[in-house]
Amino acid sequence: MNRLLLLLTILSTSTAQAAPVHPMVPMFHRWDYEKANELIDKVAATGAKRVQFTILLLCELDAKFKVKNYGAVWPRDEGDPKFQPMTAAMLAEIKSEFTSAFRHAVEKKLEIAILPQLDAGGTIQEWRNFFDFDPTEQLAGFSYETVMLQTILEALEAAAPPGHPVEMTLEGEMGCTLFTHPSAWHQMLKRLRNRGKLSQLRLGVSTNYEGVNGKIIPNSTQQSTIQQLIAEADFVGISCYCKTGAIPDAADFQRCVESYCREYADLGCPIPESKPLRFTEL
Repeated sequence: MNRLLLLLTILSTSTAQAAPVHPMVPMFHRWDYEKANELIDKVAATGAKRVQFTILLLCELDAKFKVKNYGAVWPRDEGDPKFQPMTAAMLAEIKSEFTSAFRHAVEKKLEIAILPQLDAGGTIQEWRNFFDFDPTEQLAGFSYETVMLQTILEALEAAAPPGHPVEMTLEGEMGCTLFTHPSAWHQMLKRLRNRGKLSQLRLGVSTNYEGVNGKIIPNSTQQSTIQQLIAEADFVGISCYCKTGAIPDAADFQRCVESYCREYADLGCPIPESKPLRFTEL
């Protein structure tokens, strides 16, 4: 968070119209949940108007990096916490923790942004950009839609008034699944929006600043569906990990965004110039 605030200071003093940078509260594991309210207080104390929650769940992969199940690092009867496949009881506790954190952010009058992500939790490790899964497919009783996005939205709906400003990406840095199963992501976007309980909910898609497609070369049908998904999303997000100068300036980020947009265009899925952009990670 300190580095983000430092960057905000740099940008504010070096540009006429600085892009806002919002502090982030990690919600990765149980020990992060315990610290969430304390961190939200620190965010509010800076005068920030918005807090971003980066929410992480885990999965097990097979040798081809296909997701086998979903889970979390969780206490066992003996020994240290380790990865466990998701259960209904685990998910209920996770949702309760999310609800508590979101409610505290609302009490502090902070707008909410959410970035959901998966990491590998089993013996096979790989970067999430190369995970292959259909987000709507049930695996051991759970899908990405139900275990991640539905859980987050149910917690938000329990914690926030209907008109509270909320932005959420469907995912972050998961290009392989996005480009392999764009129809599933597109239909999921529609379902989540149709819940209608949060009147100021904005939904987007987010990918890495390079390798946006997770090595997948889309066919014509996938290209068309990706363009539909982007068109109907409220914004696109970028994990902005490009190199910058020793003191970052606007040109560094401009080059990163231009390169990012070129990748989409070269894949046959151009992003409209009018589409709002979010830096979901820095």
